[in-house]
Amino acid sequence: MHWNPAGASFEEALALLGMPDARVGVVGGPDVFDLFLDLYDVFHLSRAPGVILAGGRPVFHGVPHRTPEGVLTSHDLAPGERQVLDPEKGVVVVSWRR
Repeated sequence: MHWNPAGASFEEALALLGMPDARVGVVGGPDVFDLFLDLYDVFHLSRAPGVILAGGRPVFHGVPHRTPEGVLTSHDLAPGERQVLDPEKGVVVVSWRR
């Protein structure tokens, strides 16, 4: 199934599917993540220090002029506890909640 945001709001699309209160996982890149910035209940932001992806894309538009954390804060999300995924490499995830 595909959803076109130009044709219906996200809430309308869920209602048409008969799932107005559904939980939805959002995957994508900056275009998709930006589209949902004001709708997220939680956004899981992972960090891997020193890793650079050649030709990679930022998580949100506006990065690197702003940090991803700055973008999330400006959309009324607040950081939760920092969870270490790989202590040797310094990989962490923080769940940002509304």
